[in-house]
Amino acid sequence: MGIVKLNKNSKISYIEVYNFMAYEHAKAYFDEQGILNLKGFNHSGKSAFETAIAVCLMNAYLSKQSKFIRYDSEYFRIIVGFDDGVSIVRDKYISGQSLYELYKDGDCIFTTKQGNKLSKISDVPDVIKKYLDLIETDTGYLNYQTRRDPLWLVETKGSENYSALNEILKSEETSRANAMLNSDINQLNNDITILESEIQRKDMQYQSCVGVTEEMISSIQEKELVNQIIDKRSKGISSIREYEEDYEDIRVGYQLEKLDYSNMSKIAQIKGTLDSLEGIKILKEVPVISSKNLGSISSLYDVVESLENIGFVGKEMNRVEGLNKVRELAVLISELKELISIENKLSELDTEKENLMHEKEEFIKEAESMGRYFVECENCGTLMEVDTNGVHS
Repeated sequence: MGIVKLNKNSKISYIEVYNFMAYEHAKAYFDEQGILNLKGFNHSGKSAFETAIAVCLMNAYLSKQSKFIRYDSEYFRIIVGFDDGVSIVRDKYISGQSLYELYKDGDCIFTTKQGNKLSKISDVPDVIKKYLDLIETDTGYLNYQTRRDPLWLVETKGSENYSALNEILKSEETSRANAMLNSDINQLNNDITILESEIQRKDMQYQSCVGVTEEMISSIQEKELVNQIIDKRSKGISSIREYEEDYEDIRVGYQLEKLDYSNMSKIAQIKGTLDSLEGIKILKEVPVISSKNLGSISSLYDVVESLENIGFVGKEMNRVEGLNKVRELAVLISELKELISIENKLSELDTEKENLMHEKEEFIKEAESMGRYFVECENCGTLMEVDTNGVHS
C-alpha cells in the first residue's frame, strides 16, 4: 500500500462519529479558516468532538476508550477527514479490538486488519504517524493540546521542555536524513536501471556478432569506406547541381540566345581583338551590336580585322560603341566554359558512382553465395548484415 504524505496546507474539514459517547451519529464541519465553533449547554456533547479527535489521531485516553462506546452499542467509529481527500477511520469494540484505516479519495490504502480479523491496537500505526507528522514526547504528542493542558514552554517545567525540544530536533534531523536517504536510493535505482539497459544492449550486440569472422569485418569495413567515399562524392555532386540550378536562375539585364559551342573559339578570338582595340577611336560611329544576331558578331570580327593597322588620322575618333556588351559577352563565355567543365565532371562522377554501385551489388551477391546476407540502410546507405533470425549486425 502507498504512504500518503500530509500536505503542509491540509486542514481538517470534518469530524464524523458513530456510537461515540452521547452521539449515535453526528458530523461537524470546519470552516475555511479551519475553525469549528460548537455552541450548547453544559454536558450537551461539545467536548465529545474534541475527545474524538484525540482518540482518532493520537489514540488518546487508551484506558478509557471502551467507556466512550455508546450504551447498547458494540463499538464506536470516528472519522476525521482532511481537505486533501485523506480520511482516517478509528474503530473501538467492547471486546477490546480496534481498527485503524487510511483512505485517499475513497480508496483504502492502509488497514490494520489481518485478513478479516481485527486486533488490539496500543499505538497509532506508523503510516498514520508519518501522514500526520506526529511528534511524540514522554507527556504525549506535541501536535495536540486542550485548554486544560499547560501552555508548552510557558507553563511546562524545564525537564519537560528539554525532553520536548530534544524530540522535536530529533524528529527534524530524522526527517532530513530520511529525505536524503530516499533521494540517494532513487538516484541509485536510476543508475542501476541505466546500467542494466546498457548491459542488455551490449549483450544483444554481442549475440548478433556470433559467427562473424575478422575477414568478414575487414571486408565490410573496406566496403563501408568505399560507400563513405561515394556518399561524399554524391554530396559534392548535389552541391554542384545546386550551383547549376542557382546559375540557371540568374537573369541578366537582357536576354541572350543560346550559343553554339562550336563558335566559342571564334567568339573568344573576337574578344581578344576587341580588348586590344579598346582605346582606338574611329571617324565614324559603329552601330550597337545586337546580342540576338550572332551573324553580326562575325561581321564585327571582319571589321575589327580590317582596322587593326589603322593609326591616328589627325582627327579624334569616336569610341567604338558596344564594347561594354562585348565584355559582358566575354564574361558569359567564361561562365559557359566553366559550365562545360562542371558538366564533364558530373558525367565522370556519375560513371564512377555507377561502377561503385555495380561493385557493391557484386559484393552482396558474393556474400549471399557464402550464406551471408546484407541490407542497405534507406537513410545513410550503410550495408548491414542480417542473420537468419532477422537481427541486424
